[in-house]
Parts: sequence; C-alpha cells; structure tokens
Amino acid sequence: MMNTATEESVFLWKATDSELRGAARRKFRAGVVRTLGWGGQVFARSTLGWSRETIRKGEQELATGIDYQDNFHLRGRKCSEHHLPELLNDLKAIVEPRSHFQEHSNLYTAIGGGGQEKAERKLRLQTHKPALHADDS
Repeated sequence: MMNTATEESVFLWKATDSELRGAARRKFRAGVVRTLGWGGQVFARSTLGWSRETIRKGEQELATGIDYQDNFHLRGRKCSEHHLPELLNDLKAIVEPRSHFQEHSNLYTAIGGGGQEKAERKLRLQTHKPALHADDS
C-alpha cells in the first residue's frame, strides 16, 4: 500500500524537481516513487504531474547506474546550410560584386530590386518552388 504524502512533502518534491535537470531529475522522481511504494507512479502522475515514462527511465538509471543521454542537440529544426548547402556561396556571389568599404563601417552593400530578384530566382531554381506574386494568396 502507498505511504501517504503530506502537503509539505508534495511542495518540497515539486520545488526540488524544478531545480533539477536530466538524469538527476529522473533519478529523484524514481526515488520519490520508491519511497511512496505501491501506487506511487499513479500518485506522482496525478498529483505531481510527472510522466510515468520518465519515472520508469529514472528507475532503470537507478538500477543500472548508467545515465541515459538526452541528445537535445539532435532534436529540432536543422539549420539552413543543411537544406541548402550552397546558400552561403550563392549569397556571396550576389553580394560581393556590389559591396564596397565605407569610411566608418566595414562593408556596405546596396541591393536594389535587381539583386533581390536574381537571388530569389536562384533560390527558386534550387528549391524547385514556383514564384509567388502579389496577387497570389
């Protein structure tokens, strides 16, 4: 049967949990659930809002002594260079002929309508997307 949790202990668990990250947080959650005993996972999910998957992962980390790597760097959107590897070279080819040094700044580039249209045309050819016009919605 599950040990009872007081309001003070629930407050302390939430405060401690918010200070921890990664494997330390998972192990802490697993330790709390172990302390609660049978039904502790359900209590932690309903009262504390902790994921049962995360608790199980923490229990495995406690049992084996091996921490899982989070690999946050592998998530999310890839950078533009990944999708368009030649983008930097193409932009340099458009900008460099029009660039010149000014007295108080390093580099000045004035791109008018022609340079912008040329860049858009080149990017459209690379990505195979049709041109968007003002009347298209």
